[in-house]
Amino acid sequence: MARQPHSKHTSNPNLDDEKNNKSIIATAGVLLLVLLSFHSKGNKVDVSKKKPFFKRAGNPSSEYEQDNGDIGYFENFNNELLTDDRNDYRLDDFKETNISDLGDSEENVASTSFDLHLLQFRVREATVLLKEDLTSEYGKYYTQIFARSPNLLFQMNHVSKDRLLRKMMKKIIEALSTKTSEVPFTWVTAGSSAAAGHGNLFTQSKTYALEKMANKVFSTAGLNFIGKNYAMGGMDSGPELGMCMESIYGKDIDVLAWDFNMTDGRENWKISLWGARGASHPSRPIQVLLDGPGNRRGYRLKAFQRMENVGVGLFFMRNINYKPFIEMLPDSDKDSGLFEVPKSLKYLVCSGQYEAVGKSCTNHKYATLKLCPKSSGQTPWHPGWKHHQLEGRILAQFMISMLNKAVDKLVSMFTVSAGDMHDLEILNFGNNWKDKIDNEAWMGSASTLTKPYPYENKEVFKVVSNSFYRGNAICSSAMLPSDARYNGLVTGKKGIFGGDYDKGMRESHAQLRSEAADGNVSMTVVHSSNKANNACPKYGIRDYKDYYYIGKVEDDDVWHTRMFPSNAEYDAFSKGTVSTENFIMACLDICDREKKTCSERYVLDGDLASMYVDNKKVGKREKLGKCYLLFPSNGEVTWFSKGTKPGQYEIEVKLNNAGMFMRITSIVIVPFIA
Repeated sequence: MARQPHSKHTSNPNLDDEKNNKSIIATAGVLLLVLLSFHSKGNKVDVSKKKPFFKRAGNPSSEYEQDNGDIGYFENFNNELLTDDRNDYRLDDFKETNISDLGDSEENVASTSFDLHLLQFRVREATVLLKEDLTSEYGKYYTQIFARSPNLLFQMNHVSKDRLLRKMMKKIIEALSTKTSEVPFTWVTAGSSAAAGHGNLFTQSKTYALEKMANKVFSTAGLNFIGKNYAMGGMDSGPELGMCMESIYGKDIDVLAWDFNMTDGRENWKISLWGARGASHPSRPIQVLLDGPGNRRGYRLKAFQRMENVGVGLFFMRNINYKPFIEMLPDSDKDSGLFEVPKSLKYLVCSGQYEAVGKSCTNHKYATLKLCPKSSGQTPWHPGWKHHQLEGRILAQFMISMLNKAVDKLVSMFTVSAGDMHDLEILNFGNNWKDKIDNEAWMGSASTLTKPYPYENKEVFKVVSNSFYRGNAICSSAMLPSDARYNGLVTGKKGIFGGDYDKGMRESHAQLRSEAADGNVSMTVVHSSNKANNACPKYGIRDYKDYYYIGKVEDDDVWHTRMFPSNAEYDAFSKGTVSTENFIMACLDICDREKKTCSERYVLDGDLASMYVDNKKVGKREKLGKCYLLFPSNGEVTWFSKGTKPGQYEIEVKLNNAGMFMRITSIVIVPFIA
């Protein structure tokens, strides 16, 4: 396809005053960090290490090396306090040291002091107490599950572990510097209905179990572990959710989990695109592959490992219905001492089958009757509450073990237990320098990575792939859950996930609004509440495929219009440089109200709906997954914005056939990259 001339990049009007050149300061910080490393080790705490930590930021070995020796670190904790080279440390010994202000420093951060030994003691003590609670609950099965499962279920390379520890250390340093409130450490679960916990109470999901357990230890380090269950029923990872990552999942993500086993299927291009979008996210989250049953595991892991070689941190966890793991669990149909099996494991395995259909496990899979008598989604393919709880706790164990390692690494880098914030600032310079190297490695190689293509419209995806892999996309999405919705960027009204928020309009009311319009009418958000969502709105499902509504009206002069992105979205998500030349992707359905059907055939039929972008007609629509690329014509693939904000467009839509309506879930603007 022919394309327009190269993009005209202009300074972002919102970020003209920002200065990004800090290389001199960063270099000085790294030199200071190197000098500190030559100090005497006499007062360092004795931290048990099976292997030295990975100490450089270069590419890992091409051979994927699993760090089995360190993953089970959770099991090394006991009630004995750590010792240094000379003395036993007791809680009374951990006292905060007051250090006078430097006074002459412009930044003046030295007024805050810290005690790393005290921090380490608190984290270790909370971990030991948590282990005691789990031992009490799981009894004789504790060792089988929590001692053996890490090496059985997890894979993580040394270089990725170093990236995760750096992220945790930076958050701990931030917490030490503020001391006024807990610093968020955010885990996001993205996936389909199984990941969301459909069929269960929302508080029975694995993300809820993960948050509840992990926060007991993270809070002692000044961190607030936030588990965001933003999985959505019936959704695959791409292209819509991958391209809308920042808008939906948020701007500050520390760990991003992929759990789309049910929906991505054999479409390998989706997981590759997802990984690339995660690598291009401004907070550069550690990516997690929560893999399930099936024969695609090898490819998925390989796709992620390719990115690990160019600066991306990740780890992999098998689904807990993995046969060697199942064999460690009690079988409720075979074990004679069933009364000794804890409730959270009873009827999880029956006759050797995990959550077996038609076995005694079936009647004990869900526990929603008291709060949600009519809970929907209780199907054979959705996991029950015991699965979610166990997986969440195993994930929490892993994250807690990494937190302990991050704290130990901080302690090992200082010659005294107490210091001032200048010491931590120097350490942060080193961490930021390594992060900068990783980011440059990714951005420099993203366009050269081997990219799998979709089965259909392969040539079209080739045209947009470089831009989609690393462009600063701006997405305007109506779907829930979504940070942009809760922050008021879409409807103008803020809300709370699981609480009150602007739900938009009912579809029938939106149609009446369109018919009553005198002139053009703005696209409004319609709430997609259905029977499944209505079954238990307070305790059950919290994901909704809300959409911008366009209805057919008799007056042919009435168009539905909206600015994409909105001014609020533009201010929130435009960064660095913005482009006047962009690709536009629309995720939408066109439906026949009388036939009660929605079809891609309707979308591709240019006669059913007229669309204009900045007063220029959409001449061609090309399918990409469940979305559509909008092109000006057969020979043009990009759009040049005409307004004062580069990359912002007015989109106008009119339906031409009676009884038809359009639902747009997302519009994505992607800067053109050659």
